[in-house]
Amino acid sequence: MLHAQQLLAEKCGDAGERALEKFRLNLERKDWNLEKDYGEEEITIKSLFDQETKTHFLLTEALLDFDCDWAFRDLKDHTLAATADWYADIKEWKMIQRLNDDCWVVYQLTEPRLGGLFSSRDVVLLFRFGKAQDSYLTSFVSTIWPGMEPKKNLV
Repeated sequence: MLHAQQLLAEKCGDAGERALEKFRLNLERKDWNLEKDYGEEEITIKSLFDQETKTHFLLTEALLDFDCDWAFRDLKDHTLAATADWYADIKEWKMIQRLNDDCWVVYQLTEPRLGGLFSSRDVVLLFRFGKAQDSYLTSFVSTIWPGMEPKKNLV
């Protein structure tokens, strides 16, 4: 099991680095579409479609005056673990394993939506935390984990 965890931690890091590089390339593109400009509040919202990955991006830019180091530490140390307490769509959020300080395996169960039109979903996520220059990043992707196979009555 330890070897598998090491491989998953490496995969987490590799996938995270590739996703970060792709994200950086998209951020540097010059063809972002301005969707909304809240000039007085100094907030802009832009959109972009990445043809290669078939991904839509929304970029919100705003000047925020707070301690980013503290906010990121709090996210990792407290906020994520309390997701089910503050986010009504999340029924359960459970840490399965910290592969290392920057790569976690997490279980998440969502509530059904619109009277059951959208089923509950259970998913195992591989979270990655990182920092690039002066930016903090969190990314996640679904994964499989022994003993955490999807439940039959959930998506």
